[in-house]
Amino acid sequence: MLLLLSAAALWQAGRTAQFNPTDYAAWQGDWTAVASCLDAPAVPCSGVSKFPLAYLMNAGLAGSGHVNDRSMLTTVNVVSLLLPALAFLWLQRGRGAHLIYPYLASILLSPLPLFYIASGAMELQSAVFSGLYLGAFVRLLEAGPSKPSKDTGILLFSTGLIFPLYKDTAAVLVGAACLVLLWLHRHQLRQWAGVGEGRRFLWRAAAVAAVPVALAVTLSAFYNLFRYGTPLPLGYMEEARQTLPTLGKSAEFLAGSLLSPNGGALVFWTFPVFVALAGWRLEGWVPRRAALIGSGLVLAISALAFARWWAPFGWDSWGNRLLLPPTFALIVAAMISLRPRRIADQAVSQARVVAFGASLPVIAVSAMYILAPYLSSAERAMPDSLWPGAACDRMRQALPEQALAEGMAFWRGQVYYDCARERMLHIPAPR
Repeated sequence: MLLLLSAAALWQAGRTAQFNPTDYAAWQGDWTAVASCLDAPAVPCSGVSKFPLAYLMNAGLAGSGHVNDRSMLTTVNVVSLLLPALAFLWLQRGRGAHLIYPYLASILLSPLPLFYIASGAMELQSAVFSGLYLGAFVRLLEAGPSKPSKDTGILLFSTGLIFPLYKDTAAVLVGAACLVLLWLHRHQLRQWAGVGEGRRFLWRAAAVAAVPVALAVTLSAFYNLFRYGTPLPLGYMEEARQTLPTLGKSAEFLAGSLLSPNGGALVFWTFPVFVALAGWRLEGWVPRRAALIGSGLVLAISALAFARWWAPFGWDSWGNRLLLPPTFALIVAAMISLRPRRIADQAVSQARVVAFGASLPVIAVSAMYILAPYLSSAERAMPDSLWPGAACDRMRQALPEQALAEGMAFWRGQVYYDCARERMLHIPAPR
């Protein structure tokens, strides 16, 4: 019942929130463009956006004619948010329904309902499938040959077919984290490899984890071949080549991506993560450490990679949109990998008390960041965040002529960099 109520609340939040058209104008016509190229075979297929294959699927849904675009995107995003809860109940054979409450609370007490459910950005969907894959990978790895789980294997295989379709680099990022987890479990893996049953388990697990990802990467390569005449994502590669920031600017972008008061990962996600982890711990459950390590690695690598991108926040968005997949995936993977607390987990050490006390100010700041747009007048929070002062006013005035004349070079210029810094330093407050 709570799941249904949460679905209704999330869907209503998306329906009443102002639609955020981020990226939507770019990819909404992809389905029609692809269909035209198939009707009159043409490769490369012009008119298709740079966005990956999963965006094409969303474009097909948006163009179905059965519902309007906003309702469709809202519905798909709400279903995506509920998938981890349904997957957890399935893996637990319907037991532990109370453990989905902290997950649902972390969503409702985050910026997602107001800014990312009714949105043309697909990072939310990407986060869900990446988190499901990581959580299933950890469950399978730690179960081992003594407790093989068919359901976990099905979840791992199915999400492995999907998550790489949202970003061309997703398979590399998540794959790197999985390889590190395998290295951390290397002694256990050697023990399994020494017996027949263990070797069979390792071969099956490797196939279930790697084959679907390889298939998804192959599909993406064929889609790129269809669009560009090469399996490489030329759209992103050319944009990166023309807008690559200097190392000094990338260091600034990295600091802002993590620490910005205007939606850096710390203020955006500390409170929702705290709500989820505290809720599970109160119920006597904790995430497997490997899930947190794997998700943390994806987050760290993503932050470093996006610092080399010209728009590390994914402008225009509320907060750091590009880091939404690894950060929200952490919550998803944590829930999928939940286990009962052991006696050692229950001990309250001095280090834990100190760490909790030190995190309280950050939790409070994060809560205020999430609350600020709800206390603002309607439709003011996003514009105030994107255009907070004089530097961004200058950029807005430069967009019609200077940006048009300079092309992509504009996004390596001082006018843009001054606005990007001003946005990162802005502190959202109720207005």
